[in-house]
Amino acid sequence: SLEKAVIPEGVEEIESTAFSGCKKLKSVLLPKSVRKITNYKYKDRGTQTIFYMDDDLTVTVSEKSYGEKYCKRNNIRYIIKEQD
Repeated sequence: SLEKAVIPEGVEEIESTAFSGCKKLKSVLLPKSVRKITNYKYKDRGTQTIFYMDDDLTVTVSEKSYGEKYCKRNNIRYIIKEQD
């Protein structure tokens, strides 16, 4: 039933199954501190992102961050976080 996730600043890595089964997820905030996100590798379906099957998801990232690069590389919809 998780619809929104805010990953706190200081988290550096997100594992491949972090959002597994979160089919209602609409919004995720990735902090600038994230430096690694591990995709999941299926034997028969290839590699899947951590947001697999989350078609309505928008990820909020900091400009020029690893999160932005991850979203671009994996064709995940994202927006740039407004500066504080």
